[in-house]
Amino acid sequence: MTVTILSGHLLGARQPHAARALGKRCAFRAACATALAALAVALLREPLAALFDPNAETVRQATLFLLFACATLPLQAVTQILHAVLAGAGATRFLCRIGCISTWLVAVPLALLGHWNAWGAGGVYAAMAAGHVCGTVLTLRVFFLKRVGRQTGLFAPEDLPCGRTS
Repeated sequence: MTVTILSGHLLGARQPHAARALGKRCAFRAACATALAALAVALLREPLAALFDPNAETVRQATLFLLFACATLPLQAVTQILHAVLAGAGATRFLCRIGCISTWLVAVPLALLGHWNAWGAGGVYAAMAAGHVCGTVLTLRVFFLKRVGRQTGLFAPEDLPCGRTS
């Protein structure tokens, strides 16, 4: 929420470069911080899972889930920060499209495919990870796309072809 408010404030102050820089800086920091945390959890996933339930099958499933969750955590952090910047710029329709595509066109169909092919929980976790990867790629594409920047004010007029604002 803070990034949304700050980016909206910077855009209102006619500082699109500062808003974009804020998004890039915060996304990079969030990715680094979550990557370190995810690495720590990934390395200790089996003992951590065993803290909650001593059942070997439960620990095995939790360990598998944590592996996929830790792998996608930095991507989720980047996506959330850039979504906040885009929301502050008023680009919520793009965010809704990204959420629908990554969930309903990627993750859910892959999970159903995994279910039909009897891939088990690992297939569902992989589908979840594929949805996160798709969402991150689409978010990065939208964030760095000049057409979106022109519509949301994330680009200054001098960034646009021939200095036009429309």
